[in-house]
Amino acid sequence: MTLKTLLLGAVAATALAGSAAASIVVNAYEQDGSVVFSYSGSLDLTGMRVSSTQIANAGTTPRNGSLTFGAYSRTPPTATPAFDFYSGFTGLGAFGGGGFTRFTQPADTFTGAQLSLSSRSIGVLAGSTGGAISGTTVLADASFDSLGLFRGSYSGSTMNDTVTLTIGDAPAPVPVPASLPLLLGALGLTGLVLRRRG
Repeated sequence: MTLKTLLLGAVAATALAGSAAASIVVNAYEQDGSVVFSYSGSLDLTGMRVSSTQIANAGTTPRNGSLTFGAYSRTPPTATPAFDFYSGFTGLGAFGGGGFTRFTQPADTFTGAQLSLSSRSIGVLAGSTGGAISGTTVLADASFDSLGLFRGSYSGSTMNDTVTLTIGDAPAPVPVPASLPLLLGALGLTGLVLRRRG
């Protein structure tokens, strides 16, 4: 097997992996007296249309299946970034019995990109064209019970994406296989040997 064959195989594998459907994974878990929402993934807005552009308060309404991250209501409306809401999202459905809880306590924190999920639309920062999206919201002095969240897995979709919300334990970190450094070293040595022969 030549180095050229190895490289072509790696390029083909990367191209095939890139053609998979986009998705966003949202995890909610309790940690040290707080509730943490973290999300990441990729959003493909191709073929979807903006149904409205507006400001939305960060918060959740579990009984209506809605979550909004990033637009804090304590910020004056003129300074709050707006969302573009895209129709055509089949929502997550109810993921609890709680009413609206605003994410506005001084101890609450948010980092990342704006994201809003409701029963009929998905919202992102106005002007966004999709792509990679991630963020974390930490709600201080909160629990699943205080927010009215039910443990479980809930999913919704757009024409291009799947959105999954998991309410439960903290996600396990993804371990690096112990054999990865060995594999990389072997590939490097193979490349060196093939280069010296050629």
